[in-house]
Amino acid sequence: MPVGGGHHGGGGNHGGGGHHGGGGHHGGGHHHGGGFHGGGHHHGGGYHHGGYYHHHHHGRYNRYYHRRHMGVFYYSPFRWFYRGIVLLMTVVIIGFVLMTIGVSKAFSGPTLHPILASPQDDRILSYSQSSCGSIDLSTYQSDYPVQLYLLTSRPPVINGANFEVSDNWFVFSNDYRFYNYYLLPGSSISLSLYVSSSIVEVYILSKSQFNNFDNDNYFNYMIHGTCSSTQSSSPCEYSYTVSTADEYYILFDATYSSLYVTPTLNIQKKIYQIEGTAIYSNCTASCSLSVPSYPLLYPVVTTGDVTSGAWTDDIDYTWSCTSVFSVPLWVYIVIIVGILATTISVVGVITTVVYLCYKKRTNPDSAPLLTPEQTVQPTAPSTSYRPPPVAPNYQPPPPEQPPPSYGWVKNN
Repeated sequence: MPVGGGHHGGGGNHGGGGHHGGGGHHGGGHHHGGGFHGGGHHHGGGYHHGGYYHHHHHGRYNRYYHRRHMGVFYYSPFRWFYRGIVLLMTVVIIGFVLMTIGVSKAFSGPTLHPILASPQDDRILSYSQSSCGSIDLSTYQSDYPVQLYLLTSRPPVINGANFEVSDNWFVFSNDYRFYNYYLLPGSSISLSLYVSSSIVEVYILSKSQFNNFDNDNYFNYMIHGTCSSTQSSSPCEYSYTVSTADEYYILFDATYSSLYVTPTLNIQKKIYQIEGTAIYSNCTASCSLSVPSYPLLYPVVTTGDVTSGAWTDDIDYTWSCTSVFSVPLWVYIVIIVGILATTISVVGVITTVVYLCYKKRTNPDSAPLLTPEQTVQPTAPSTSYRPPPVAPNYQPPPPEQPPPSYGWVKNN
């Protein structure tokens, strides 16, 4: 609106304080003075040219963008390189631990395997042929011919002895008695039992099941039954056919009270057919057989038939495998430590060099600054912006006044 005092005078629309004058709309007002294009948005202390933001903040943005650009370009590869180094060191350390365990096992001496066998007890020994230089056999029974065979093929299973044993045992309350035999697949167990009083629990267990039972852990079973003294007119009967080579326990558990049990056990054994199978080598009693790395061999131990003893006799022997390694232990230790030290040194040097290069490239004092043409400018209003034109406040000239009458002049 007009700011002057009158319409046509010094404070009017066209005067010094009017619409087009010094303080009006086109003077020091909106367009030229301290208004929109002067010290305002475009020329004074505004957004792009005159004020603090352009000269100072723009310089900070330039450096910030430069750092961010260098960081993204060089930090990411170094990060993945660092992860690769960590993974490599983890693999090296795990390999070192495994090699140390292997060497210590190889040079810790042979592992002894004590066996409590029975007559006509045939079994294939479980061993690693690649690390076994020889199999050693030690026996403690001279009544039975314990023999060790190295066979070039797995021997077939044939029928062996069919024997029967009977006993009359007193079993205390919360105690148990058992038979134990190593049986090959196809062997069969038949049991008939009388009980003097109360009740007895009957189990047929594998070796692992018996260990759980003996340690008061939860256990499974092959056969389970309850035999009571009320069945004295006829025996309690149980049977089982073996499907896996293992030690089997025929067990009587007096859970409730002490009692007598009278078992009759019949076993049909299976044995390995040694005759007719290619024998690489063999020995008897306390002896040792060398084991080659090739061909694949099957070590079999047999205990022989009953001669003057009984089927309940125990036959004790121990077998062990002597390591094939002949190099002194200290040589392997030196090699392992040398490999580990070399790997750590190489990885350390590479990591140090890469880290130093990374720091040098990402240091803002050593990195070249970007030119204004290379700098990504922040998003801001365009400097070409102009406000829409304002229509001039056109005032028509005042109508011409008729010349004064001559009469008036003349009178004056």
